[in-house]
Amino acid sequence: TKPFLDFWGVIPISSRRSKDALSRVTEALNNGEAVVLFPEGHLSRNGQLGTFQRGFEVATKEVKNAVIIPFYLRGLWEDNFSHASKKMKRKKSRDIAVNFAKAIPIRSTASEVKKAVFDLSVQSWMHYALSLPSIQKAWISSAKKTGKRLCIADTAGLELSGHQCITETLLISALLRPKLKDNQNIGLLIPPSIKGSMANMALLTLGKSVVNLNYENGEKNLLHALKSAHITKIIASSHVINRLKNKGIDLTSFSDSVEIINIEAIYENISQSKRVLTLFMVKLFPGWLLSLLCITNSKKDDTAAIFFSNGTEGEPKGIELSHTNIMGNIKQTITLVNPTDQDVLLGTLPIYHSFGLTITTLLPLIEGIPVVCHPDPSKSAGVGKMAAKYEATLLFTTASLLNLYSQDRKLIPLMFKHLRMVVSGIEKLSMETRNAFKKKFGHDIYESYGATETTPVVSCNIPDCLLYTSDAADD
Repeated sequence: TKPFLDFWGVIPISSRRSKDALSRVTEALNNGEAVVLFPEGHLSRNGQLGTFQRGFEVATKEVKNAVIIPFYLRGLWEDNFSHASKKMKRKKSRDIAVNFAKAIPIRSTASEVKKAVFDLSVQSWMHYALSLPSIQKAWISSAKKTGKRLCIADTAGLELSGHQCITETLLISALLRPKLKDNQNIGLLIPPSIKGSMANMALLTLGKSVVNLNYENGEKNLLHALKSAHITKIIASSHVINRLKNKGIDLTSFSDSVEIINIEAIYENISQSKRVLTLFMVKLFPGWLLSLLCITNSKKDDTAAIFFSNGTEGEPKGIELSHTNIMGNIKQTITLVNPTDQDVLLGTLPIYHSFGLTITTLLPLIEGIPVVCHPDPSKSAGVGKMAAKYEATLLFTTASLLNLYSQDRKLIPLMFKHLRMVVSGIEKLSMETRNAFKKKFGHDIYESYGATETTPVVSCNIPDCLLYTSDAADD
């Protein structure tokens, strides 16, 4: 390989000959040549920026007249030469971008250079998010690729393949279209389930803005949300209607100002012949044609979802998230998850929370990860049974629920045997909860931070991985 490297002017850097290599870098820079350095010294094992080795500081110490131009490469994680999963590498749409920053002093330290590159990564992701399709466009393409394989299941015993998921969603949207013709913001009162996921996606395919209402937050806050978002139509499930009745909230009392559309009644109005014909169309037509014929597209900055705060600091505040917000955060999160073909996600978080809608509802549908839903995450035994039945590997939840799972004797360790990634969000994770979960189930908990306004994931720690750096510059 030496003749090849010499022909292209490559300077190999290894732990054994690093001093000689760095001297050659110094010489080249002093001769007015441009030198491209890879300060991490090894390919990323997790898709994130690694430690910048300080070797280049030695190489630039004796340089007389030069500058450093930081640059960032985005999109190579899905490349065949990366350490990403095979599922990530199979993505056909690889948008690779190179972003450059303004020159910085040649004496800049490794930490200063890394900060400049990190700032570039933020800009690069912002531009990438703007290039992404609307949620409904991305979903129908992914579900079409999922095909006959499992797409979604829930505790009611229902299981849908990718083709069936498209079929049910399009049938629901067709029945809802005339009812919602003059409305943009549509309320939903549905727990995590197949019907909850399909209802949200059906509304998005109609170009509507979904407003998943918090049915645990009291009648006053519910009425405030309806008024603030100008909601006159609500898609509700019998499960939530009965739950609210038990709390003394009768949705029928809203009939003067709001129409309640029962999701179960919508399902009952779908004829079997219509279902068969639609399924045949879904299997026969390519994804782009289904999208053209059956989906109302949205502008990237259109409001896709509205969430309301809990009202702990006064009246609940409405927070609007666009298609770009949600799609961008999904793509950012999926690089952390690095999904495999064996992954199954537990969808238990309430859809009225941005963490529940973005990460445990929309992300698996858009990224082609099977998701199994449970309507009440506090029912530990039920969650455990679904996890065991479908061999769930991914769990996104809250610290309070993780603490509950650690204490509940009905949830035995074998039920969570297949989990490979447990992520806590929404609230602070205590060391006591972390240790208790580790002791009972043998799994580490990764903690994420975010806010509804950030769609919601801002950051998350990630699994440790071995870095094979025997031939890397570690000066």
